[in-house]
Amino acid sequence: MKDVSFRYAELIMLPFSEDEAEHYGYDAQLFSMDLADAIHADAAIEKWLMPQTVNWSARGRELRREASRVCISQGIPFSSFWLPGIDDRWQATGDVKEHARSLQIFQKRVWERLFGELYHSLPLEQYRLRVDKGFERFPDSPDLWATPEYSEWPPGF
Repeated sequence: MKDVSFRYAELIMLPFSEDEAEHYGYDAQLFSMDLADAIHADAAIEKWLMPQTVNWSARGRELRREASRVCISQGIPFSSFWLPGIDDRWQATGDVKEHARSLQIFQKRVWERLFGELYHSLPLEQYRLRVDKGFERFPDSPDLWATPEYSEWPPGF
């Protein structure tokens, strides 16, 4: 079984958080993009998500990849961070199906760029949801992990 934490998918998206973008001064540029547009999405991924991958350990990369795989297969966002264009359209139209489709397209695009492979799902039965704080906070530092603690999958999985 593979241990996963949803926090790892969220860490991938940290450059898209409002606080992070404001802190580094690219918030106006990021939030003027339309991530539902392939050209904008690729530019944003290349500019703000790809650079962080150089600091990932091999183990941390694998953990992020599997957390992302579970999110995509279960149709949940990597994070709650606002995705310009995707979330704007959903807020304006209320079309949940279109939002889910746009989100999945974008997340698969992120997957392909960050992990260099086409996305494919794996059975959820191959994973355990690990929730101990050291594991959740430090994907690249196994020496900071404590005794594993696990949780049930959220309802609907």
